[in-house]
Amino acid sequence: MARRMPPGGEAVGLDASEAMIAEARRRHSCLGASVTFRRGDVLSLPYPDQAFDVCRAETVLVHVPDPGQAVAGSAGTPSPASVLREAAAGQAAPGPG
Repeated sequence: MARRMPPGGEAVGLDASEAMIAEARRRHSCLGASVTFRRGDVLSLPYPDQAFDVCRAETVLVHVPDPGQAVAGSAGTPSPASVLREAAAGQAAPGPG
């Protein structure tokens, strides 16, 4: 996703696990894109509504006690013209429209 951003764009990675954040930083250190990783909770996102143009989640909903709350919170975070994508293990997330 970070490679597809326009010049000046920024990607943010969020995970509840500090170990996963460390691994993401390691894997993405060579991208050269503006990527920020931080620890956080999808049920209490540390961002205001409409902070992002796109929200992509991968295997998140199988790990939270209230998937509906996670989707509702994620849906409020991107801008109105955004795309919300969730991919389950072994499945590709469907594209928009």
